[in-house]
Amino acid sequence: MVLHLENNCKGINSLKSIPRHVMLLDGFKEKLSEGILPEGVQNLFLGDIKQDLTIDSIPNSVKAVYLLNGFNQKKTCRNGISTNKLTCGIIPEGVKTLEICDIKQQLTIDSIPKYVSEIIIQRKIKQTIIPFQIPKNITLKYAD
Repeated sequence: MVLHLENNCKGINSLKSIPRHVMLLDGFKEKLSEGILPEGVQNLFLGDIKQDLTIDSIPNSVKAVYLLNGFNQKKTCRNGISTNKLTCGIIPEGVKTLEICDIKQQLTIDSIPKYVSEIIIQRKIKQTIIPFQIPKNITLKYAD
């Protein structure tokens, strides 16, 4: 099942439930807060969502996260400056596979959790991946 919510969508937080087999979250403006996605979701494809994810917005049951083209996670620091870094703690401990497409984030050493065992990077990404950004215990693969 695909959950594709457009920009004018109102009410993801008011949905009584989202099926556990939801696969794609793309194109909506609302905040995805803790408890919206049910435990049991295992594969999560994140596209062009407009609000920042928060720690615990992705359930621990998720085993694979796919950051699709257009994924943009901005973090506003205390000084009001907005950065394009994938914040440490957003990806939960249950995630073992992380696929990165042409996202707008800058990867930092702490944005990829040590419990991820495999990273798949699409060859078309414009971002430079520096080896020290990937923890040594992670298998790195490239896909077309």
